[in-house]
Amino acid sequence: MKKNKLLLSIGAIAGTASVAAPLLAASCSNDKFDKSREKLIFAVTFSRGKEQWNAVDGVIRKYNAEVVQPKRKELQAKIANAKGDEKAKLEAELATYMEVELKNIGSGYGAGHTEVVSNMKNNNIKQLPNMTINYASTIAEIVNYGRKVDVSDKSFGDLAIQRNVFEKSFVDVNDKITGVAEGGHYSLPIMKSTVVFGINGPIYKYVFKTLKNAGYTIDESLVNDFKVDTTDWDGDLVVIGDDEHFGKAIAKEEIEKIFTEAKYPSKKIGANVLTEFKTYIKFITDAIKIFEKSKSVDKSSVALLGIDDPSGILNTVLYSKLGGKDKDMPMSVIKGSDGSVKVSFTGIADKNSKSYKATREVYDLVMDAVEAGALKVYGGGAYSSADQTNHKVGANFGSTAGYTHNFIDAGDIKPTFKLLNVKTKDGKEVNIGSSDIGTVKADKKDAKKTNLQFKYGNNLFDSKTDTSKEKYFYQSDAANDSIITKLNDLKGQANKYIIHIENIEANKSIIEGMDKLTSDFTRLGELTHFEKHGTPEHKETKYVFYSFTNAITASYTNADVSVNLPSATGSLQKDELITKQTPAKYDETSTVQTAFLQGPNLFVIDNGEAQNKASVRFLNFVLKDKTPKNYGKHHEKDSNAAFIASTASYIVPYAGFGEGKELNFPRSKNAYLDLAFKLFTDKGITLYEEPTSKYSSTYREAFNSNMKSFAEALRTNGNEARKTFEIFAQQMQSTTTNFK
Repeated sequence: MKKNKLLLSIGAIAGTASVAAPLLAASCSNDKFDKSREKLIFAVTFSRGKEQWNAVDGVIRKYNAEVVQPKRKELQAKIANAKGDEKAKLEAELATYMEVELKNIGSGYGAGHTEVVSNMKNNNIKQLPNMTINYASTIAEIVNYGRKVDVSDKSFGDLAIQRNVFEKSFVDVNDKITGVAEGGHYSLPIMKSTVVFGINGPIYKYVFKTLKNAGYTIDESLVNDFKVDTTDWDGDLVVIGDDEHFGKAIAKEEIEKIFTEAKYPSKKIGANVLTEFKTYIKFITDAIKIFEKSKSVDKSSVALLGIDDPSGILNTVLYSKLGGKDKDMPMSVIKGSDGSVKVSFTGIADKNSKSYKATREVYDLVMDAVEAGALKVYGGGAYSSADQTNHKVGANFGSTAGYTHNFIDAGDIKPTFKLLNVKTKDGKEVNIGSSDIGTVKADKKDAKKTNLQFKYGNNLFDSKTDTSKEKYFYQSDAANDSIITKLNDLKGQANKYIIHIENIEANKSIIEGMDKLTSDFTRLGELTHFEKHGTPEHKETKYVFYSFTNAITASYTNADVSVNLPSATGSLQKDELITKQTPAKYDETSTVQTAFLQGPNLFVIDNGEAQNKASVRFLNFVLKDKTPKNYGKHHEKDSNAAFIASTASYIVPYAGFGEGKELNFPRSKNAYLDLAFKLFTDKGITLYEEPTSKYSSTYREAFNSNMKSFAEALRTNGNEARKTFEIFAQQMQSTTTNFK
């Protein structure tokens, strides 16, 4: 398929290339484009007020205020005095300076994907966005519905965004998009992350110290990293070694029957137990058996590794095992008869293929660990970090974007809870984390004021208070002023916590569910959070507030709610979280070191020549304008792309980002972001990103669902429930049968 040519108004760009007649007809269709649109729609699924939303919203607001508004005023003044061709040229240019509106189109990438596809399928041009941020399946559907936009197309003139605006390895996925020829630029890596090996230091100290006490020699790097020879974390080890966790170590003689000479020559534990995937999985499969409680899978709730996204990490491992060859992968990249890219899913069905054989080896390795109790598969709304922070899981392979979920600061220990009989709008488990749990305190500067402490502390005001000089605060409306008294009654009370749930349609089922659980929660009322009040970047977020009906002094579970209240020694603290790269090699014979490249990309959706050019103009501001701008505290000299990266805790891999210093501050605060930065600038690492097909998401979800259900059944019911790889492959084949 040839590159998409985008038509421009006569005179809009000097020297615009001519385009094919069929595309002219499509572009002029009266019902394909929303020609009356006054603002570009940038559709995302980020929650208002959260980091990712703030990152995109901040750049949009600055673009609207500093580029579009003054330029439109300038052009309108010129148009008023212009005539003929000059006036037409100015009007065409004016049409490409459009303000951008950020719009939430659902909760989660899946919901956003469904919304975009539905709008294309039903030709709902009023709701179809100009730009969106999502995963591979979305751009594949955009291609499928004939709405792809190649932002590098020469019809954009000087505004064309070539691939070299990014580091090469991050845009190679453009050559892995079903239905397009290689060489285009449809998928922009705007928010990239990877999978990090987050390790519970005290748990692995317990493992290595137990082995050392049994006469094994532990590699010096492991001894140092996990403080094996110090008294650090020893309070945590008391908890980890109790009967509710791993239990006491078994006898030295019994350990030697597991850690045999054949497997660990000269009783040495090398550093490769954390750097080679096969070696690591075999190690934890043995290590889980050296403690009294964890060795009995049917009586144990702990593990040494949790995996949230099996497809991501295991396919990255396969990429190393298969030498980094896309054609040999389960999702293989080939060329169709017309020369366009095609993604094939047939490898999982061919018992003689390299893909089938390699996947079987990895599957069996993982299931051995699951059967021993060493590994748990999460997903479907459940996250391993929740168990890792409570010393129930020793490590996880999790996204760099989830850093703060992997530890609990001693000064910020708060309960979290799960609603056992309530699901989210898209059917996932409801887990309310510490970011939505807060306390009520007196303001440090003025004790008469009430401060609501969540991630940050903001003061509380009723509807009658003049807040014109306030920047960040909560305020009730007249109908909810009674909440002020209710919150003041909780001020300074020990073990009394409040909860806020954003009052949006996606959270309707959560709010309705909590309203019914009056034994556990008391609805207090509604408040609006104001941010940057009185500035052009003003934003408002509405919340429903609850308190726990009773003081929370200990964890508890009933028929409806499971509440967890950690302690300092019973939880993973920030300085106890050891951050490492996921095993880069499959085994000692692997010649390719790999890392998973994940995170959403940005796509432009065809809505006619003027709006397409307006979208690309905005993206020029984001990606090409390197002028330092003042985005506020810690962002006084950020480029636009750097502001997105540092605010959202993602990497924006623009060309030369490795030399930039603008991420130094967020990297100093976020060990996962720091690791991702170092990993993405390491030329010795080959990045694996899933190829792009409209079936990619379906395949990944089926892979993860089957791995999770097979693993859970095996852990719960033992060996008789173990399903062979042949059964797994058959399940996957049934999913891919209808892929065309």
